[in-house]
Amino acid sequence: MLQRLYGVGRYIPILLWVLALGLAGNASAASAPILPLVVEGKSDAAPLERPITELIKAWSPIKFGYVNFFPVSYTKAGVPSGEFIDLMNRVVADTGLSFEAYEMPAGRLYRALELGEMHMFFSPKNGSGPRAGSVLLGEKHITEVHVYLYRLAGVKAVAFKDLRDTAVITLVRFKYGGRITDLRKLPGVKILTTTSHATAVLMLKAGRAPYVLDYRRPFEAEAEKAGIVGYEKTLVYGYPAVVMLSKKVPHAGKLLKLLESSIERIQMRDKGN
Repeated sequence: MLQRLYGVGRYIPILLWVLALGLAGNASAASAPILPLVVEGKSDAAPLERPITELIKAWSPIKFGYVNFFPVSYTKAGVPSGEFIDLMNRVVADTGLSFEAYEMPAGRLYRALELGEMHMFFSPKNGSGPRAGSVLLGEKHITEVHVYLYRLAGVKAVAFKDLRDTAVITLVRFKYGGRITDLRKLPGVKILTTTSHATAVLMLKAGRAPYVLDYRRPFEAEAEKAGIVGYEKTLVYGYPAVVMLSKKVPHAGKLLKLLESSIERIQMRDKGN
């Protein structure tokens, strides 16, 4: 009997040693981090978001489209110029992005945004533009766009909807937020078209028509250059301009957020000056 106990007893130290190793191993496992399961190169953990610096490199250069809309955006001696171009220069300085600017007619620009050939445009938020679902529109107002009915001093003031049996000068490439369609429906209204804001101002000055339908910023800039100071105006329509971004841009929502945040910082700095 004692021999049997001795026979078993001689293994007790070994058993205790194995048991101690097992307990130590369990304690280490409890404190170690649980690693995600990896199978064939795929992880069951959520993928890490690409760093913004990588996205900025991927987005650059942004293809920024603009229309001839002096003094807001235009081309001078082959160089993109105007307030929107200045704003883009400030945005890229603020974010580390880069951009290339391309002038083109509005219809062609909208089509290029649909296809992803152009990435971005500062657009009137008025319901017109590219095919629905092809672009993202920002909420941050960059500026306000106003359409007025201009006339020389002494010409009868009239509301847009009350125009009758008269002539109105317009620009061929603009829809004025849909108001050109309304104008064509007014009885007895003759529409004279031209291709530039400067020509529209000169036509009004020459008495070709008593009224011009045009955007405030370009018309008034050209009127000042032409020396016309006695004009009057009636507001027809107003709407904000916002960032328009092609959905073909990778991670377009993140880029829109980055652009709007930058524009907000720039606007806050300008208010502080």
